[in-house]
Amino acid sequence: MALRFYIETYGCQMNVADTELMGGVLDREGHVRVEEPGEADILIVNTCAIRDHAEQRVIGRIGELNRLKLERADVRLGVAGCVAKELGQELLDRASYVDFVVGPDSYRHLPEILDRVGDGERVVYDRFNRSEGYEDLEPLRLESFWAKRSTSPTQPSSTRRAAATPSISSSSPGRSSAQVGPLPLFPTCRSRASASRPPSLPR
Repeated sequence: MALRFYIETYGCQMNVADTELMGGVLDREGHVRVEEPGEADILIVNTCAIRDHAEQRVIGRIGELNRLKLERADVRLGVAGCVAKELGQELLDRASYVDFVVGPDSYRHLPEILDRVGDGERVVYDRFNRSEGYEDLEPLRLESFWAKRSTSPTQPSSTRRAAATPSISSSSPGRSSAQVGPLPLFPTCRSRASASRPPSLPR
């Protein structure tokens, strides 16, 4: 069954690329990207650990998104990226409404993770894999998504203009949302550099 997904991206250039990878994995399964969290069946917050107070920001944001799960019990909420890898099971322990946690080396397993969540599991998939480069995966480019939005005949003209020219949100500095276009990026997280990432034990 096709589901609608929304990915909200924080932080570095690599996280934007990872959002496109996750989008490609989900698109290949027949799922559809949407631009608003309230439209989605799958909500993913793609996190960056380089930000000050990153952990608190993530907990705060997923708490806000939890209201959508309260409105619709079938919504699935996940955390991806560097903070997900650093906290792992702790995220599930601290936030009972989070359904899955997926680390940067495990995005190709999203279909399996979502199947397990659909069966009632809460899943942590944050295995370290130094050889994972995702060379065989086709990303879902954000530019392509916005190009389609900008030419949609059903959109009001003001919406098409906004879609064609992504803007920076002054209320959310440093946040890059896959649905509002690129915002200022931070240098690549040191924790994401494959040459320097320390190994972690599989959970």
